[in-house]
Amino acid sequence: GLQDDEHPKFLVNLIDLFLKETPKRFRDLAASLAAGEARAARQLAHTVKGASDNFGGRALQALCLEIEEYVSRGDLKGASSLVEKLEPELASLAKELNLQKERFSPT
Repeated sequence: GLQDDEHPKFLVNLIDLFLKETPKRFRDLAASLAAGEARAARQLAHTVKGASDNFGGRALQALCLEIEEYVSRGDLKGASSLVEKLEPELASLAKELNLQKERFSPT
């Protein structure tokens, strides 16, 4: 639904941006949790959760929701234990998104 015939590279560019920015957000999330910055950590998890939803990344979205919930309860250590699971979920989603990019890339 995000693909637009007038702007054929829009979806491809959006996917590229998501795949580029998300690992940075993971690092910022881990740093926020380590520093005890609950508000920043919750916002970062929320941001990735929303972006993942836009691309159908249900597993990544669910993991971010779980991190948000841990942070909301004040369990930053519990949230931190989940951060290492983010990269593998993103890698799985990236495979699917790269297939979509091939499908929608103009020739």
